[in-house]
Amino acid sequence: MSEIDRNEGGVAEEIVGQLEYYLSDWNLRKDEFLQAKIKEAPGGWIHINTFFEFPRLQNLYSKTIILPSLKLVAKNSKEIEANISKKLLRRRRPFQDLDKQTIDKRTVYVEGFIKPYTTAQSIKSLFENFFGKILFVNPYYDLEKNHFHGFAFIEFYNDNSATSCVTSINKAYNNEVIDTINLDELKNKLPNLRAWKKTDWEKLKMEYLNLQTLMQREIKRPFQIKDSSIIRVHGIHPESTVDTLVKLIAKKKPVDYVDHEKGSIFAYLIFQTPKDASKASEYFENKELYHKNSLDSKGSPQTDFNINELAPVLLEKNFHIRTKIIKGKEETNYWEHITYNPNSLYKINNSTEPKSEHSKHKIKPEINNENKKIRLDT
Repeated sequence: MSEIDRNEGGVAEEIVGQLEYYLSDWNLRKDEFLQAKIKEAPGGWIHINTFFEFPRLQNLYSKTIILPSLKLVAKNSKEIEANISKKLLRRRRPFQDLDKQTIDKRTVYVEGFIKPYTTAQSIKSLFENFFGKILFVNPYYDLEKNHFHGFAFIEFYNDNSATSCVTSINKAYNNEVIDTINLDELKNKLPNLRAWKKTDWEKLKMEYLNLQTLMQREIKRPFQIKDSSIIRVHGIHPESTVDTLVKLIAKKKPVDYVDHEKGSIFAYLIFQTPKDASKASEYFENKELYHKNSLDSKGSPQTDFNINELAPVLLEKNFHIRTKIIKGKEETNYWEHITYNPNSLYKINNSTEPKSEHSKHKIKPEINNENKKIRLDT
């Protein structure tokens, strides 16, 4: 008895599922390599050696196991067929590249899968008993650890089946009465299922990611600094002093911190309020000002340059002053940078007392106990 025969319900099923995945609508929509192979191959037949090049098959299975699985493909697969003697595979249905919106409407996200329902074939067989014909199942694995994450995307043949699946699961698992279907058997096998239409799941995911980004930013930055209070400046003279930058950019608006490394044409100014940052940035929006030298605290129009000074500026435009208020992900990334590179940050003395030297200042974010780590159960 061959190894494939001994494992017909296990390894062989996984291999067939993986081959079905490679030739599925789901994968082919993004796999231009296989699309090209299908188009150039007579009758759409692809030699099994093509699939041996793919990392997942290489890492998990040997050729001696994969080759006998062609018999199982020919016998059981509804999606692909095999020419055993020539070691060829092809789809049973022609590939049709549909738009994402059409696909998403008939696709559902389901979580809560446990053994033995951890493969595409096992999930498909189980769900078709309750919800009708399924086009494709994509269970999510950590490929390096070969660990199943417990959720899958299931693409049905039509929107109605997808809607029925989501509605029925969520009602049944909330102990609501369903007239059209009995899911007691499903609940016994998988006691903790939850389901969403893929379109709804993507909205939830985006909300979660936005909230996560916001919380990361709140944790990393000092609480006295508000959103939209940081200006990114491009085009300053690399030898500029902190005093020059404050006078040049802030225009008497109160600045808390200046972030500038000598030799860089970039700088960040952190203002006390978003309004101050906005006013300072607006000043440069409609002005063609250049930073003539390291002591230029006002910005110079082109007319201030003589012909010898003007040429390199126009050629390189390195010192054309531009400003931008950083927000959202860009601000989060900035605080991430400051966490690991605090030495370029200067605390500005805004008091009415005699001015002292600006000091290097390491910002230590305060941690608010109300900011809990949020986990999206997937």
